[in-house]
Amino acid sequence: MILTSHLSKMKRFKKQRWICARLLFYLSVLPYLAESLKVAVSSVEAQVGKDVLLPCHITDYGASELDLQKVGVDWLFITLNGTKEDLYSFNGQVPRPWRNWSRVSEEELQKGNASLLIPQVKIAEQGYYKCVVVVTPDRAEEMLYLTVSANPKVDLSPPELTVENGTEKFINCSVKQFYPSDIQVRWFEILGNREDEVTSGICTGTLADNVDGTFNVTSRLRLKPYLKDHEKKYACIVEHRNRSISKITTLHVKENKLPNGIIFTALGSLLVTLFLFGMASLIYVKYFRKVPPTVTIVTMPEKLIHLENAVFSCQITGFKPKNIRVEFCLETKDNRHKYISTWNSREINSQVKLRDVDCEEQARLCLREGDMSELDSYFRVEPPKIQSHSDKTFSVTCNIVAILDMYRHDDAKLSIKVHHSALPCSATEYVILSVAGVPPRLSKILIPHHVVHQEFCMLTCPISCFKPRPLSIRWFKKQPEGEEEELVAVVSMNEALTHDEVEKVHGYTPSISDAVQLEDKSYCVSAMLLFIPTALEHQNSLFIAEVFHEATKTKARMQTWLQVSAMPILEPIDSFPNTPKADESVTLSCRIHSFFPQKIEIFWCKDGTSMSEKPENAESLANQTGLYYCINKITFVPSRMDRGKTISCQIKHESSADPICVEWHMTTLMVSPRISEITSDSPILELGKTVTLTCQIEDYYPEDCIVQWNKERGVIKTENPTLNPKSGLHSSQTTMTFVPTMNDHGREIVVEVLHYATMFQPIQKNFQILLKGVPVVLDIVCEPEVAGYGKLSTLKCAVSGFHPENITVDWYRDNMKMTDGVTTTDVEKDSRGLFSLCSALTLVPTALDFNRTICFHVNHPRLQQPIIKQATLGLVAMYPTVFEIEKIPLCMEVNKLQTLRVQMADFAPGDIQVEWFKSQQPVNMEITTAEPRIGENGLCFAESVIKFIPKWKDQDAVITCRIIHLATNHVTEKSCRLTLQGVSTTVPEQNSETDELQLYLQTDSRSVQIHPIDRGLSQWCPHPKDYGKRSNEVWRGVLKSEAIY
Repeated sequence: MILTSHLSKMKRFKKQRWICARLLFYLSVLPYLAESLKVAVSSVEAQVGKDVLLPCHITDYGASELDLQKVGVDWLFITLNGTKEDLYSFNGQVPRPWRNWSRVSEEELQKGNASLLIPQVKIAEQGYYKCVVVVTPDRAEEMLYLTVSANPKVDLSPPELTVENGTEKFINCSVKQFYPSDIQVRWFEILGNREDEVTSGICTGTLADNVDGTFNVTSRLRLKPYLKDHEKKYACIVEHRNRSISKITTLHVKENKLPNGIIFTALGSLLVTLFLFGMASLIYVKYFRKVPPTVTIVTMPEKLIHLENAVFSCQITGFKPKNIRVEFCLETKDNRHKYISTWNSREINSQVKLRDVDCEEQARLCLREGDMSELDSYFRVEPPKIQSHSDKTFSVTCNIVAILDMYRHDDAKLSIKVHHSALPCSATEYVILSVAGVPPRLSKILIPHHVVHQEFCMLTCPISCFKPRPLSIRWFKKQPEGEEEELVAVVSMNEALTHDEVEKVHGYTPSISDAVQLEDKSYCVSAMLLFIPTALEHQNSLFIAEVFHEATKTKARMQTWLQVSAMPILEPIDSFPNTPKADESVTLSCRIHSFFPQKIEIFWCKDGTSMSEKPENAESLANQTGLYYCINKITFVPSRMDRGKTISCQIKHESSADPICVEWHMTTLMVSPRISEITSDSPILELGKTVTLTCQIEDYYPEDCIVQWNKERGVIKTENPTLNPKSGLHSSQTTMTFVPTMNDHGREIVVEVLHYATMFQPIQKNFQILLKGVPVVLDIVCEPEVAGYGKLSTLKCAVSGFHPENITVDWYRDNMKMTDGVTTTDVEKDSRGLFSLCSALTLVPTALDFNRTICFHVNHPRLQQPIIKQATLGLVAMYPTVFEIEKIPLCMEVNKLQTLRVQMADFAPGDIQVEWFKSQQPVNMEITTAEPRIGENGLCFAESVIKFIPKWKDQDAVITCRIIHLATNHVTEKSCRLTLQGVSTTVPEQNSETDELQLYLQTDSRSVQIHPIDRGLSQWCPHPKDYGKRSNEVWRGVLKSEAIY
């Protein structure tokens, strides 16, 4: 037969959970899903008491490994009534398992595996689970279903049954600790290969609940075998959740054997009496022999719960005749007897009437005898049904439904008394009732989303599904680094609806909400603790709610960590300078204080858009109260279009879900004006006709601005500034009206604009007056721009806008008209009837052209005097290249005329100064310096010569020539040492500035002479007596001597 669980219990459980959920509904929130991040889950099946892994794999997070500081993981359990319970959370740094020993491997989490391990899973943990993953800034979630099963334990007793021929026996099949309650127990008779299902003689009890949520049931098979049933096998087959368990027992039937002697002695008498008494005995046994009943309490709940239905099942079997009376009574622990009910088999026809009355009236109708004191309305007996068997015996099953009160029925004795004619006295069976309460279940302590420094905070611990009512709650606080728990509050309540007893520590106020009674008489309450947290005292503190249930003597704890935060306070933004200017650096600073914890994110925005400039890093410091403060600065250059915009300093802090900001409006931004070019109302200015010049002054603030024109004659007007409401900037226009004269042609009109707020010097704009018909001569252009000596250069000048066409143009250099290299284009007429031409001068510059001015003269009938344009060739001054001093003759002799010469080349211009020195003193000699001449390369060259007659004292004297180029101020010196023939040579002391000299040393048997080699030129002057002779030995030495540059 198929057994199902009591659906009413399941409905009652769901309703309990739903009522509790309504108390906490204000804390529920709706999640939002990420668009890109995904998680993959799958449903899982698990066995009770085994470890189970709930899979959750993260995909599409765009990296090989996850940065755990940016990852958050939450596992939630969805209860039957839809509420959510936290199992595990990871906030990027600290994992917090709300379910004992649950964990997510951080190493696997880096690889995208957020699977949750739940050890020793329980039946109550079957249901839906949600995996929520946050990878900043994305979020994703999925749900899976965990199916929990408990396989039944089947015990068939006895495993082998030995029965005497024709006697009754029972086979018990006990099925224990299975879940869910849907189960099927069937009996089969096995004979050889044949299996036949047994449908009669089976008695299966009701389901019994276990403490761990599993179920028990017992099925009994009644047998009365004969010798033909020997070696038969009986199987109990249990089917549960696609699983089948079979237990088999073997039946052995035996017949009592008597000793051979007695058999032979009694055989004769038996043969005589067998026929006489056989028929009488058979009739008596079958129809008149009385069989006493067997009373057995088959099933009862494993645990009796306070104010919950309990079903007791009693089997009375194998009795004959049919008439039987059953009494049910209760004896309390104070020895008081109470009737429950009496049932008589002769009143079977009244069963329908008994079902229509209440339990007390039913008991009164069934009372037949006894001296019990009163009826007990907590019990109800279901009308029994009698079953008849093939051996003419009867059996009946009595079910008693009771609602037990632990204060009334604990340790009471429930007895069943059976009266039958086959019994010499009534048979009694009883059970001692042990009624227990239901311990409270604690949910996660609820705390505010943000616990704010020095603002009221209430911790709420939901306590549900307990009975009876009396319990006490104690609140403890534990510091993060401390080991001792500090008792901060105690609150309790009793069974009666009286005021709660409260004990509290200063600063903490405990309370208990009104108890909500559920359908099964259990209660739900919320324990609350109100206090004012501070950052120093309560940050990272552990608060523990300890609940003691008096009836069950159980103690349960729930704890939560307190994270205190203080919302930042932003002071007004300061600017430096106080009055900022457009296009100049501005520094904004904002003081942020009184926030906790230290971590804070600061953003600067301009009209809601993040600024590209990076703010200065400011360290957060703590004050005496433990709160933090800092000053954040940002430096940027505002543009003129930023006027009127809003700069905001935005703060992200965990104390606030939304950013906190303070704003600074750039209404005081000083903006310098933009000055347009001066324009004329007439494209061509004519002599004697009025002209108006206009200059636009735009986009400035404030409006104070000074405008000045440099022309004395004329009407000047400056409009009042107008405000642009969109940008908040001012604009104005200034004009000057005058009648141009011939003296104004080519003159520049200048307007100066001074904006005191943003500038110290005025801005100038120029306008050149060019009259119609009067030649306009452009500046001379040189090609190339930087001329080179000895290289071809071209000067060009354009003349336009003249009328009539007769015009004269000439080129001049040093007031001398130039004709060579001059080319002038033909006069051309434009669409306005005006004429133009272009003249060019081609020449090869030399050193003589350095800083020379070349003029271009224009003569025209409309001009009172010619227009002259001047230009200077861009020639670079070059200092001379000076060669070594040359000696003439090469070998010097005493008292003979000697000449020294220095050559200079490649310099421009030709202005040089030449000085000669002997031993650093000016020489008193004949000095001749030639005038510079122009070489083929266009540069100057020259030479300087001195002549003198050396004396004996001039031996080793140093002659120095100093050349100064006046245009470049460059100084060049060349030196040589006098070596006179026939005079002994002494080596001079070395100076700090040295020149390298090479000496030839010539030796023979008569003389040794050392001759210098100047700048690599060998000078060898042999002794007069040695001319024509070859020296025996020549060697070279290197000395360091003084050199002057």
